[in-house]
Amino acid sequence: MYGYPRDAWDDARLFPANMDDLIALMNDMAYAGTWRPAFDYLSTVLAQQTGICDYMFGEKVVQVVLATHFGLTEYFLVRSEYELNKGYADLYLEPDLARFPGMIYDYVIELKYLKRNETGDRPGTALAEAQRQLRGYLADATLGRRHPTVRHVGLAVVYRGWEMVACEAVTAER
Repeated sequence: MYGYPRDAWDDARLFPANMDDLIALMNDMAYAGTWRPAFDYLSTVLAQQTGICDYMFGEKVVQVVLATHFGLTEYFLVRSEYELNKGYADLYLEPDLARFPGMIYDYVIELKYLKRNETGDRPGTALAEAQRQLRGYLADATLGRRHPTVRHVGLAVVYRGWEMVACEAVTAER
């Protein structure tokens, strides 16, 4: 899904993300488990790189922008709609342990999207649903078998249009 935008980055430098900042943020995610600064940064990038008409596609535009930027660095193999425990996680940032054998963290990301005019407790309801889904995904035994040395972190992320309104971690039960 993110191949075309990644090629556009390589060919024409079309994305304004600061690569030094992005690489440092991905390094912190991979080795320190510090994920919040990366999501704050990418939330700003999302707002800068999209227009109102992009949101006709709702969650998919958010998913593509995030996957593209995660894929611009080499720490994670970005998997979209990754099957875990009879469900599909929106994104799975699989550690590239062949290149970076000391990586400590990987991330299963569940996105929820609200229209700009949705108010009330919709963000809280969407966040709770994403957390419930993540608990199921993180219970999938294949994560532990594939990467037994890695800590699996679920991230429930809720966007209202281009604004991130919630972002919380769910850790795997061991």
